[in-house]
Amino acid sequence: MKKRSSYVFLIPLFVFFVMSIVALFTVTPGEAANVPGVTEDTIMVGMILDQTGPTVEIQGPLADGVKTYFRYVNDQGGIHGRKLKWVHEDDRYTVSLMISAFKKLIYRNQVFTMFLGGSTGGLLALQPMIAKEQVPVLGPPTSDILVIPPRKYYFTHGTSYEDEIKILFDYIYDVKKAKNPKIGLVRADTEHGKVGSRTASQQAELRHTKLVGEVIVSPGAIDATSEALILKMASCDYVLLHTTTGNATAFVRSAMKIGYDPMYLGTKYAGAEDLVRLTGDGSKNFHIVNSFSRWYENVPGITKMKEINSKYNPKKNEQPSWFVQGWTHSVVLVEALKRAGKDLNREGLIRAYESFKDFKTDGLTGPITLGPGMRTGGEYVKLYKADVQNKRLIAITDWMKPSK
Repeated sequence: MKKRSSYVFLIPLFVFFVMSIVALFTVTPGEAANVPGVTEDTIMVGMILDQTGPTVEIQGPLADGVKTYFRYVNDQGGIHGRKLKWVHEDDRYTVSLMISAFKKLIYRNQVFTMFLGGSTGGLLALQPMIAKEQVPVLGPPTSDILVIPPRKYYFTHGTSYEDEIKILFDYIYDVKKAKNPKIGLVRADTEHGKVGSRTASQQAELRHTKLVGEVIVSPGAIDATSEALILKMASCDYVLLHTTTGNATAFVRSAMKIGYDPMYLGTKYAGAEDLVRLTGDGSKNFHIVNSFSRWYENVPGITKMKEINSKYNPKKNEQPSWFVQGWTHSVVLVEALKRAGKDLNREGLIRAYESFKDFKTDGLTGPITLGPGMRTGGEYVKLYKADVQNKRLIAITDWMKPSK
């Protein structure tokens, strides 16, 4: 019998090696890099937004804006051939549920990236986990403490509470030319509220004065008569509302009952059209700053949004500014995903975010700039004033930044 060559036994190993190399270079880009939440035809996005808690009036429409824009993008063919899928978790505006929701989205749903709402305290608590899991996150505009110094995986879009309060002080002193104004503050006993308290006190000190009064209204409260009485007795002629729309409405209505009529100046989440509708003449001196345009403003971005909204939400022919905020956040994410390219991974998404330089949103916001040392995408706000007759908030300035 003829003896077989010993090299014959190496043939199967050689074939296996060749097939492994071929397989490595023929799988999809997402699979090749083993990227969580990315397949050949989908990108999984996680969202944590209050849907049943005390800030649902804000975060509910915000979620609707995100989802509506995602549906529109998917119907246009998606992003580089991939459709957006999403998993929405409700944290009820609590830190513990926000942490649980984050873990579920990462470990069970294995999302690629996230939108976060929640509370300032919850966002702070999540930062170590975000860094550990190396997941890019687009959060809401809250406090500078989340973005200064910059955190690699965390981005926001919109003006911080600190800058909003600076602008409100600019308005009191530089526009109204107030002499020795007596300024009061309404806030919640939350991290969000504490940021407002620190910043307002600092701004008052820079103007060589102090806050005359400061009161706390709990999230979800429907009456604030005693708090309004405290500021009335302190003769506060300017009241900063660093709170939610519901609490701001409760304060204004309570102030009306006791004949208290100061000038109100609110940060972004303190004001919506419902406040004007529910307080009527009590809101005649109500002002608010916001990083996002309102539904009835005549800018191209709003016009396009209205057209698309009429298709996907035909029974909702007017949306609050929180819807505009969610929509705009989605515009930013989608643009970043496009810039990240077909071979999608998390580091590529971070580089894409960092490439934004004066990015235009057709009037939905001011220009957006992000970078290695810049995690707050927007520095601009408009100042709005209540139009009691038309039950609206009307812009009385163009886009502006705080004074330095």
